[in-house]
Amino acid sequence: MDIIVFRNPLDRNQLLTKRIIGLPGDTLTIRRDKIYINGKVIKDIARKKMTWVNAEIGFPTDKKGKWTTLNYGPLPIPKNEADERKNCYFVMGDERGNSLDSRYIGFIPYQSIEGRISHVLYSPKASDYGVESLGVKRIQ
Repeated sequence: MDIIVFRNPLDRNQLLTKRIIGLPGDTLTIRRDKIYINGKVIKDIARKKMTWVNAEIGFPTDKKGKWTTLNYGPLPIPKNEADERKNCYFVMGDERGNSLDSRYIGFIPYQSIEGRISHVLYSPKASDYGVESLGVKRIQ
């Protein structure tokens, strides 16, 4: 699952970094903090430090019933066979319980993608946050 940098469809001035979870043509479902793509559970590498909050979801607006962060979908991701540039993607942050992602801002159009992350230079352990996890002490 690639990590991408893209422009927020709701605020084009804001760049976000998220992991692609669903590709064009996939059907995404979330049940009790497990993500299913086309009916199969995916290996989720999300940080488990923050718990999933069972909050109401804004996307899609035409959904039937009540969708939440823990009970989402099924959601088909549209696929345009004729023109790949018209496809969209479903993205989620690795901090699933606290992430401005496709559950709130919708599909990410191909044209909004600025690039792919190829290397992670710094990523604190799931149990630690900030520079303290690198052994760096703050000056007091």
